[in-house]
Order: sequence, then structure tokens, then C-alpha cells
Amino acid sequence: MATTKKFKLAHVQSRSYKLARGRRYYYVYVDGRGVGYVSERTFARSKISLVKSVSLVNNELDTNGFVTTDAINYVTDKHGSVVDVNSVKRSADRISEKAPGRYVVTYRYGKASGKVAVTVRSDVNEGISKADAKLGKGGNVGKTWFPHELAFRGNYNAQVSSQTYVGTDKHGKKMAKLTTKFYEPNSFSLLEGSQETNVRGNVQGLDVYGQDMVTTNFYGGLESSKDGARGHIVCWVNFPLYL
Repeated sequence: MATTKKFKLAHVQSRSYKLARGRRYYYVYVDGRGVGYVSERTFARSKISLVKSVSLVNNELDTNGFVTTDAINYVTDKHGSVVDVNSVKRSADRISEKAPGRYVVTYRYGKASGKVAVTVRSDVNEGISKADAKLGKGGNVGKTWFPHELAFRGNYNAQVSSQTYVGTDKHGKKMAKLTTKFYEPNSFSLLEGSQETNVRGNVQGLDVYGQDMVTTNFYGGLESSKDGARGHIVCWVNFPLYL
């Protein structure tokens, strides 16, 4: 379905199914609208999609390493449902960036399997240089947007009340003000509780380009500061903005 002309860029999801003649037929929503029942054979079943390769800078001070789940695009079970990446068996959980070399990580979930080559480059001084550029004259350019109050999930009022973001120039001078209001439920998926398929209203940052708005949404508010946190970048095209 997702490769047809009309549904190529659509968001297809389902949360219920019926059995008929020994097969599952899922009730499908396309961009939030119910369109009817579809055989599970329509979906990509028992498939794993991985990045082609990973190349890492040699870092002698590395403490966390490369988390191998970050090389997974998606994994589906035998019915075509996306599974949590932490459910996928991996030959290594992390690859240290301290030791140069080529490492092959294998992934497996049910009948789905794949491999990713991870290379730690040998040059420990790569990318390290002495800055010699002189500071030029700056203009009145917006530098960043920041919230007065972080809209993390632990702060419930941030989910139901207006939040104000202020745009500043390079000197910190306020240039514009943007007020937002994100409502629950604000999940982009019907699969509740999955860090991979849910985008909550925990907006930690945003930017505006004309009539489009881009936000960074973390699955869990305070979890965003922890290693391995999950998040999404969301583009709100032609979003009604009131500056």
C-alpha cells in the first residue's frame, strides 16, 4: 500500500483486525481516516531495514560507544507490525569508539535478519584544527527559539496550557514571540506505549520557516537527558502560525 501513488507519502496505521479464512484483516487508517479492512499480506512482514554502514570518528575519550539499535530503520513481525528496536537480538549492544577497526553487527528478529558494518576510523586527530577565522560584523539574524518553560511530560500544565517561545538575535535581544498549545492525545501512531512509533507533545525546541514549523519531540520529558533517549523531528507543513 505504501508504494502506491496515492499512499506513498501517507501515514498508514492500524490497531484492530478480524480473522477470516485463517487470515488476518486489519482495519487501516490512512492519515488518521479509516479506509477499511486490508489483508496482512499487504504489509511488509518479517522484514528488517538497516543502514548500509556506520563510520565513526576515533574518540579516545569515548565512554558510551555507538548504540547499535541506532542503525535500525525499522523491523516488522510476521504480521507486518513495527516492533520496538530493543526487542531485536544483536551481536553487540555498543561499539566502542576508542579502538579503530571494522566491526560487523548482526541483527535478528524472528525470520528477519541483517548485518551492518561499523568502522571506527584510525585518525585520533581527525577534525581537530586551530580556529583562525576572525569574527565579522553580525546582522539582525534570529539565532534560536527557546521556551520559557520546558514542555516535558512531568509538567502536565505544559501539555494543556499555552507555551510561549521567544526568538532572539545573536545578542540575546528578543525579536519575536510564538505561542503554542499542544493537546493530548498527541501521538502519531495508534500503537500506544512504543518509543519508536509515538511522538508525544514533549516539545523541547522548535523553529519556524515561513508558514512551516519544525519541532523536536521527545518520547519522555526528563528521559531526553538520559543516554538512549528516543525522539523525533516533526515538520508541521503550512501550520497556522500566529506571531
